[in-house]
Amino acid sequence: MFIKFMKPLQQSAKPVAFAFLCAAFGAEAAESETAGHDTLEAVEVVDVTPVHGVGLDKDKIPANVQTATDRDLDRSEASDLTSFMNRTTGSVTLNAAQNNPLQPDLNFRGFTASPLLGLPMGMSVYVNGVRYNDPFGDTVNWDMLPESMIKSMNVFSGANPLFGLNTLGGAVSLQTKNGFNSPGHELEAYGGAWGRNVVSAESGGNDGTLGYFVNVRRFAEDGWRDSSPSEAINVYGSLGWRSDKSSLDFSALYGNSDLIGNGAVPTELLRDNRSAIFTSPDRTENDMKFFTLEGTHWLNDKVQLAGNAFYRDTVTRSFNGDDTAYIDCSEAGALYDRNLDGLPAYPLFPGSDGYSGDSFWSFLASQGISRERAEPGDCPDDIAGMAGSDILSQWIVRDQNGNPVGYDDPDHPLNAINNISTRKQKSFGATGQATFQHKLFGLNNQLITGFGYNRGIVNYGSQVEIVRLLADRSTSRTGIFIPDDATGLKGGTTTWSAFFNDALDLTDRVTLSFGGRFNDTVIRLLDSLGNSPELNDNHAYSRFNPSAGLTWKVNDKLGVYGGYSESARAPTIVELACSDPNAECRLPNAFLADPHLQQVVAESFEAGFRGQLDKDTAWNVGFFHTINKNDIIFQSTGGATSNVGFFSNVGDTRRVGMEAGLSGVFREDWRWYLRYSFVDATFQNNFFVSSPTHPARIETFGANGEYSAVIPVEKGDRIPGIPQHSLKLGLTVPVTTALTVGGDGLFNSGQFLRGDEGNFLGSTDPYFVMNLHANYQWTPNLATFLIMENVFDTDYESFGMLGEANELPGFQNYSNPRFLGPGAPFGGWVGVRLKF
Repeated sequence: MFIKFMKPLQQSAKPVAFAFLCAAFGAEAAESETAGHDTLEAVEVVDVTPVHGVGLDKDKIPANVQTATDRDLDRSEASDLTSFMNRTTGSVTLNAAQNNPLQPDLNFRGFTASPLLGLPMGMSVYVNGVRYNDPFGDTVNWDMLPESMIKSMNVFSGANPLFGLNTLGGAVSLQTKNGFNSPGHELEAYGGAWGRNVVSAESGGNDGTLGYFVNVRRFAEDGWRDSSPSEAINVYGSLGWRSDKSSLDFSALYGNSDLIGNGAVPTELLRDNRSAIFTSPDRTENDMKFFTLEGTHWLNDKVQLAGNAFYRDTVTRSFNGDDTAYIDCSEAGALYDRNLDGLPAYPLFPGSDGYSGDSFWSFLASQGISRERAEPGDCPDDIAGMAGSDILSQWIVRDQNGNPVGYDDPDHPLNAINNISTRKQKSFGATGQATFQHKLFGLNNQLITGFGYNRGIVNYGSQVEIVRLLADRSTSRTGIFIPDDATGLKGGTTTWSAFFNDALDLTDRVTLSFGGRFNDTVIRLLDSLGNSPELNDNHAYSRFNPSAGLTWKVNDKLGVYGGYSESARAPTIVELACSDPNAECRLPNAFLADPHLQQVVAESFEAGFRGQLDKDTAWNVGFFHTINKNDIIFQSTGGATSNVGFFSNVGDTRRVGMEAGLSGVFREDWRWYLRYSFVDATFQNNFFVSSPTHPARIETFGANGEYSAVIPVEKGDRIPGIPQHSLKLGLTVPVTTALTVGGDGLFNSGQFLRGDEGNFLGSTDPYFVMNLHANYQWTPNLATFLIMENVFDTDYESFGMLGEANELPGFQNYSNPRFLGPGAPFGGWVGVRLKF
């Protein structure tokens, strides 16, 4: 019924979308009418450190800072925070690597914040002044941050040392709602396409001294792709206290989610059915408890103390059906007779790719059996000569009961695995700072000094179940687990830091800023099962990262800024536990060894111009240049979806680019924006990277069964996953006093595929997506709204990688190694919003 209703609505939306495109571009030239509507704030104050304290005039910050409020989120009708940023925030793009709306890779200026392991994280995220990145892999669980609880957002650009580790390209600082900034009561519900239904309820209030706020949100959908349902429940609460000189806020956030993200698919399969999946399930369950306490106190009119403390407990369980990690020699015929030998006719053998000298491949080499050059990962046919031998039987994989693993019926092979893991992460810490606003040499000055302590504890466990791939490409359950491939890892990270920032007004219009942060980090790893003693090790990293900049507000219409800054990130626990090319691991499961990795250091220059054409129209143009020293990437050594490999330092990478923006208000609250960004992210060294599924790979076969497949990367090759060009535009129009309609459009250029770091295979196609929304205010307390996404029903892909589809039954004729992450088709939702 809903589909029948939405089809004609989609058709009628197309001319409306075209009209919005024309209006959005025409708005820039329209004459501003200021009477009777809100104008832009004359002075916007932004906290320059994660701690919410005194803040600083935004025009005095020597970098581009983008801000948004809960009103901006409401007007956009975006389904979540990352969707809002993708539509409205300059230099932000999303990759649908997991193809779940609550699990995107968010890129800002070519740096990533993602919930997925295996990516080089380059952004820090803060909630109420508390670091939100998880200790295991610096990952960010976006599904635990409902947009309904957010009061404001600041996006800081550049390698900002004040925001601590991992702030290589930028930082996102979120402030949540409380009873003082968000009094009132609201109920919202909407539903529609793909079975998506969202319900949110909130209540807040204060008596001038005490305040409270509560928000509950539930998101559920069947998903637009096959077998892709998801659900997330978030509960947030805040208690606050205010006096003339002090404030104190306690907040608690609980989140529970069950997410299915079935990822990219082969291009051949995508061509036949865009909603199809490759293998399933790929399931992630998150359970988080997050408590923060923050406060401020004015000692006098010149000195403020501020600080926070937090505790976060996150449990993540993953279940991933995948191609087999073991060697199946069934094409060579039966190797044993169960009745005579007591062994399976078609046994399975360890699937190491042979970088180690002690592997099944080296054993075969010692027996005079070489890898087949055409299919080096397949079992050699010559193994048939060893059928029935005792020496070969010693290499058969054993299950948890010590029984040899294999099968007897070739029509029912054990040709897949289930990767099952649990990671428990506990984080806690505190930050304190003092702000001094005394004059220096008779000049206005703001000095902030502070300290920080962060501790993360990780308990990780995984196991591999050998199973059968079913007809629908999901996996069975057999109860056959392989103890030798189980992983138990305990880890801890401890970081002490001290920071300062000084903003000195040289004149009424010129401000000099300088500061820095010292971080001392220790990372400890312990093999808790005894399978991989190589994991046991300690790693220490320390560094002082400086920053300096200058701003000049030439006049009310023009400001100039420029600065230099450095930041660093220590390798994460997951990177250190998976950094040996001789012991590759399977993300997110098996970790085997931890050679030392060097910390990544970012050196960033930034300069630009900003101002207001008039009091209702703001503009900015900026340029940035960031070099990452000793950058870390994940190098794939195999797997149908390239999830087997290791982390390594690969030299320097560079992100250089520019961004420009226009935004304003005119004609009785018509709001519009236009933003463009150019990001050129490239490798800055020549090196070879492992890429066993690449058509142009260079293969090496060793005398002892070793095998490697690499491609050359040259200086200037673009980093995969990052589009160079991005253009965003939006317009919201009050058609009548009751009806408001709006739309936004997004253009992204193509990106190179992960696994093609040498840029041999070309990029994905560019795309443009248009969204529309409408709101009708029936009474001051009651409104209904309509959301339509991808109104032109554009077929597009926002992610690409290399894989090996023909490793799975039914895909033997697939020859194209390109896997793509398809974007969602047209979808529409209707909802109601009730305020008290």
